[in-house]
Amino acid sequence: RALLSILGVTFLANFFLFSYFPAVQRIGDRIGASPSQVGLIAAMTGFGMMTGSFIIGMWEPKHRGRAYIGGVAFGMLMLMPFATSNSVPMAAGALFIAATGSGFFGATQSTLVLTTVGSDMRGRAMGLLSMAIGALPIGTFLLGEIAEIYGAPAAVVVMASTGLVLLILWVFTHPELLAMGRSVDAAATE
Repeated sequence: RALLSILGVTFLANFFLFSYFPAVQRIGDRIGASPSQVGLIAAMTGFGMMTGSFIIGMWEPKHRGRAYIGGVAFGMLMLMPFATSNSVPMAAGALFIAATGSGFFGATQSTLVLTTVGSDMRGRAMGLLSMAIGALPIGTFLLGEIAEIYGAPAAVVVMASTGLVLLILWVFTHPELLAMGRSVDAAATE
């Protein structure tokens, strides 16, 4: 059940959170961003993820499962102001903050998988993780279909808000993830 919980969050994150990237250009066009400003906005994904990963590395949370879930939830939540922003600084700032949450997710994902299963199952578990990550192209396609009808900002908001609701339902039905992934040092001192 623990591995299933992790894989479910990974699926939701890739389907609903990370699928926003193709909309960056359209959102940039809507707010009148130049090509270099669109590049700056898009770069906030990398800068934010590096920042989130750095914070996790320095913080070493006692419960990595909570950081994992919280990062996804925070990322989805912050995609909404990104999508509805009306200026380049607001779009860049909101995307940086959203991507910081994604960094929490990314920095804890493999660790949770590898510490949840026995050493003889780690290769298989990582294969399942890769399969859950495969939800990204399907989510991206769906975002494009929604954007075709309602526009890129609405598509990002719909995907992020739907993902947030489904994440809450997933965690409610799979609560074991909330207590998972205590740091190695914390487990060793008990």
